[in-house]
Amino acid sequence: MTEIEPINLSGSIDIKNLQKAPSVGYKPPPSDFSESISDNEFAIRLNAGRNTSVRSIAFSLTDLQTATGNFASGRLIGEGSLGPVYRAKYPDGKV
Repeated sequence: MTEIEPINLSGSIDIKNLQKAPSVGYKPPPSDFSESISDNEFAIRLNAGRNTSVRSIAFSLTDLQTATGNFASGRLIGEGSLGPVYRAKYPDGKV
């Protein structure tokens, strides 16, 4: 059998400032909502005003190599969620 070591808590808790548990018969304050809505209505309201379309442009590897100086370290901006991000300069002037 292994011996369990006590946990060392370096911080302290002021128990007086902790909120006491509600007493029996406690009723929460009324909500600001006057009506309940369905899950479908909630989703519609949540997504209202959100742009769900995404535009993307496909580039060939050759175009990307040319625009990034063959992925030169001097063109490296940082790391994205899918990998390194490079600054690209295209012949039409776009960066």
